[in-house]
Amino acid sequence: MRVLLISNTKDIRKGTGIARFTSHLYEGLKKQGIHVKLLVSEPLNVPLGKVINHSLILPVKTIRSLHNYTCLHFLTPAAAIYTSFFSMIRPSIVTFHELSFLTYEVHGFHYYTFLAPFWYKLATKASKIIAPTTQTRDDLIRYLKVPSSKIAIVNYAISDYLRPLADPFKKLEGRREYYIGYLGTLGRKKRVDYAIKAFYIFKNKYPKINAKFLICGRKDMEYPRLKELVKTLNLEKEVIFLGFCKDELQAYNQFDVFVFPSEWEGLGYPILEAMKCGIPVVIRAKARLPEESRSYAVKAYSIEDMADKFYLLLTDLNYRNKIVQAGLEYTSKFTIEQMAKEYIKVYEDVCQND
Repeated sequence: MRVLLISNTKDIRKGTGIARFTSHLYEGLKKQGIHVKLLVSEPLNVPLGKVINHSLILPVKTIRSLHNYTCLHFLTPAAAIYTSFFSMIRPSIVTFHELSFLTYEVHGFHYYTFLAPFWYKLATKASKIIAPTTQTRDDLIRYLKVPSSKIAIVNYAISDYLRPLADPFKKLEGRREYYIGYLGTLGRKKRVDYAIKAFYIFKNKYPKINAKFLICGRKDMEYPRLKELVKTLNLEKEVIFLGFCKDELQAYNQFDVFVFPSEWEGLGYPILEAMKCGIPVVIRAKARLPEESRSYAVKAYSIEDMADKFYLLLTDLNYRNKIVQAGLEYTSKFTIEQMAKEYIKVYEDVCQND
């Protein structure tokens, strides 16, 4: 079997879950002995660069390469707007990571009604559609009217590289300073501002706890706004922006508590990555996150409750250790090898039925 993977990004430095997924799948398929090529075309840095890339450059590159491969796998819907055409030539598969733009309401209007890109509907013409979570599968059925029989669920993998660097059950012994951490992009939907405000409440409510908030993520367009918030709350010595962290293993392991305040996610890679490193995770209870990532996280029901959860995880060792143990056991099943094997099964089924 010869598989062509088609994506619009592979740059993990951008901090996106899709880039992680692309890297893991490519690595996993090669280790399983699959002849695989990764075809990537990064969006142009010009007006409408993404549109030009998705609608012209990437399809042309795909046409030039497809004759050497038995199966086409588009790693994002945006890369798959011509699947109606490609499906007539080769079996084609599309991975839909999330449909939050169809379901998430903001500022009084609904993304599905006004902003849904037409290529998402075009991408459903593929031979098979992969959803990484039950939430995405259900959204595909509800909003894009995809038959359930056409959808397969294949969970993401968490890098085998991630692990605790020391005994996670003794991490707080003899400590005088603690670190609450965030790792990810700083985009507005991530609501890093919410976590900063929770940390502010935590510092004022529990002044005897010596703690800092470490934020790992590229200093993008939201950075000035977040920096100003930190200044306004007089937290400049306690909230530290570390920029992009090249080594995620070291980054996660420096945290004592990981907070992921995002409003919505297709999965929320960092939640599971932190758990795999033996770090307890706090999320917002009302966030739209799939069960695959939220099940073993600590839920905060308000900004004040988030501050209290920070305190609880730093002071109640019995509670903390139960959360850590559950997270380690749960994330052990999200391996690159398992994900690759499940995708290979989908490829084989699609090729046999084509």
